[in-house]
Amino acid sequence: MKKFFIWAFAGLLLVTACKKKEAEESEPQRHFSVLDEQGNPVDEGREFVFHTYGDEAVLKLRIKNNSQQDIYVKTKLTAVSGISQSQLEVCIANSCYPVMLPDLEYPHGQGFRIGAGQTTAPDELHYTNYSSEACSYKLEILEEDADGNKIGEPFTFTYTYRP
Repeated sequence: MKKFFIWAFAGLLLVTACKKKEAEESEPQRHFSVLDEQGNPVDEGREFVFHTYGDEAVLKLRIKNNSQQDIYVKTKLTAVSGISQSQLEVCIANSCYPVMLPDLEYPHGQGFRIGAGQTTAPDELHYTNYSSEACSYKLEILEEDADGNKIGEPFTFTYTYRP
């Protein structure tokens, strides 16, 4: 009877460890979190809706490095709907790109470095739509290492303009 309890306890520990491992693997593995301009957390998949365009419709996001080492981030436009081509500008770090093209990563070259435990300023990452027609942009924020290798899962969100 004593052996039964030992084996039952060992089995319970094994099942618990496996479930914990599955839960960890199902959560996105990234070293950063995304915050709005005021520093509030932004949920994965969030849609930001604007009813104006141009300089009145700037989406400012902040990136918080949750790790103890520097990280490098980029952003990417994955889809455009409602218009034939992107009219979305992105500014990341000290570089502005007047039109984001689908599937290209910005900034070009090495990603924007964010120091260990640091949070970017609100103006270091922002998006502006210049289309006067209703449209929607699906976007990602990606993490990579210093050599340009992708790390973890991208953070996804949508920028939508509804007149």
